[in-house]
Amino acid sequence: MVDEIAAKGIHVCPAASPDWRGFAQRFGAERAETMFGGLRSMRERGVSLITGTDAGVSSAVFDDFVSSLEFFAHLGCTPPEIVDLATQRTAEALGLTDTGTLIPGHRADLLVVRGDPLRDLQALRAVRLVMAAGRVHR
Repeated sequence: MVDEIAAKGIHVCPAASPDWRGFAQRFGAERAETMFGGLRSMRERGVSLITGTDAGVSSAVFDDFVSSLEFFAHLGCTPPEIVDLATQRTAEALGLTDTGTLIPGHRADLLVVRGDPLRDLQALRAVRLVMAAGRVHR
C-alpha cells in the first residue's frame, strides 16, 4: 500500500500537532513511536509528506507551527527538506501554482526571519517580516 501511495504521487499530511511531544508522553513512547515510525517509513519509501494542521478538530491548537515542523525533523527530515515541504511541496500538493517559491509571476509571499532556517528551524521563531501577495502584514 505504501509503495502504491508513493508510485501514484499521493501526498500525505500527518497534521502534526504542535504538542506532538506531549502526545507521546500521554500515550507512551512506544505507542507513539509505532505511529511515528509508520510515517518515518513512508518518508523513507518515497511518500511525499506535506505540512498542515488539524484545524477544525475540537481542542486542537494552532499557535506553534514551528513545533509542528519539528515533528518532521523527528522523522528524519533535514531543515532544508522541512522548509521545502512546508512551502513549495505543500503548495504543489494543494494545486496552488502561484505560490511556494520566490520567482517572478508568483504571489510574493515572504517570511523574513532572523537567522537561517535551513540550518536551524528555531530561526522561524524570530519573525522580522510577513508579506502576503506583496503586501506587508504586521
